[in-house]
Amino acid sequence: MLDYTLFFIVRLKLKNLFISILLCVSTFAFADTNFRFRKTDDGTGIYIDKYTGTDIVVYINSYYDGLPVKGIGERAFSGTNVADIVEVYLPETIEWIGISAFSGKRSLRTINFPNSLQIIWYAAFWNCRSLSQINFSYPLHKISWIGESCNMDA
Repeated sequence: MLDYTLFFIVRLKLKNLFISILLCVSTFAFADTNFRFRKTDDGTGIYIDKYTGTDIVVYINSYYDGLPVKGIGERAFSGTNVADIVEVYLPETIEWIGISAFSGKRSLRTINFPNSLQIIWYAAFWNCRSLSQINFSYPLHKISWIGESCNMDA
């Protein structure tokens, strides 16, 4: 677990007396061997900020460090530094998939959408040419334009 702590010194002038106060601000980010996580805005869970692994079949646990994994962040699985992922297994805690989360993953064939999934953001699967079918439960609260260059039936 990584915990970044920033320190600030603030000088206050109070009746011709200078007081220095050390402020400590902690930001939350940690990683395991395959993922970099961020805490959700409401603090009730975490989301995957970046996949850093090399596995072609990716299993995401429901909880890391005691917090539920609630989402897949923007471009979390995109980029050239990521393995040619073929399958992704999402846990039942996932509520949203971010913008371009899997875009450009041309080898991605299979992804399960858990019953907890509520939102799929814009271009989440753009240019996922091997992805031919997705299965998900209703009701999704929001599904944006998923992407083009997919051979997908929904």
